[in-house]
Amino acid sequence: MDATLTRLLQLLAADDGQSLPRVAKKLALRHSQLHRLLTAIAAGNDLRGIIVISGEDPPRLCLGNAGRLLLQELKP
Repeated sequence: MDATLTRLLQLLAADDGQSLPRVAKKLALRHSQLHRLLTAIAAGNDLRGIIVISGEDPPRLCLGNAGRLLLQELKP
């Protein structure tokens, strides 16, 4: 799994419901890089449901059930 995706999952598990700009800053990503990562997650059949983007203003990222399960599988 991509290290950036793993960091994103861990970040949301620790503090769910963060705004996109805040997540990008914490992961040291440009906004375009974060959007590409989220697009890849949404497009991947095996990755759907990992991240949920709420319709709030600003949009918030939340860890979906699939993301929580995936994170549990990654723990040693």
